[in-house]
Amino acid sequence: MADHIEVFAAVEVSCFVRPWSALSIASHLTLADSISWLYDSQGQPLFSQNPDARASASQNELDGAVGALLGRWLRGEQALELLRIAVLPRHRRRGLALVMLRDFCQRLPPLLFPKPDQALLEVQEENRPAVTLYQRLGFECYRRRRDYYGRGKDGLEMKLALS
Repeated sequence: MADHIEVFAAVEVSCFVRPWSALSIASHLTLADSISWLYDSQGQPLFSQNPDARASASQNELDGAVGALLGRWLRGEQALELLRIAVLPRHRRRGLALVMLRDFCQRLPPLLFPKPDQALLEVQEENRPAVTLYQRLGFECYRRRRDYYGRGKDGLEMKLALS
C-alpha cells in the first residue's frame, strides 16, 4: 500500500501533463509552512498537513483519495499560496474542487497565526475550468505572465482577499 506521498504522486500523474514527481512532493512536504490535503469522493479530508497542526490518516483511508491539494503559507506576506489542486478525472464536475478550495480559503486561515489576509495562485489562462472555478470563489487576476507556460501560453496570477 502507498504512503501519502505516493498517493499525492498518483493523483498528480492522473491529472497533469507535467506532474510533480514524488521527490518534488516529498521535498515540499518537508517545508515547515507546507499545506497538503487528500480528499475522498465525498469531499472529506483523508489526510492533512498544516503548518500549525499535523494530522494523518490510516492507509485504508488514503487508498480512497480522489483529490489532492498542495499549498504553502507565506508568513512574511500573510498569504496562502495554492500550488496544486487536482481531482481524478472520473470524479470531476461534482463540486469536489470547490470544496477543496473553500477549505483552503475559508477553513484553514483561522487555524493559522498570524491569520493570512489573502490567497494567491497562478493558473494557465487557457485552463478555463480552473479559471472559472477560481473566479467563482472570488479570485481576481492581478497580473498576466506572458508566455509563462510556453509560447502563446500565458499564466494568470490571481488573488483573493480573505475575511
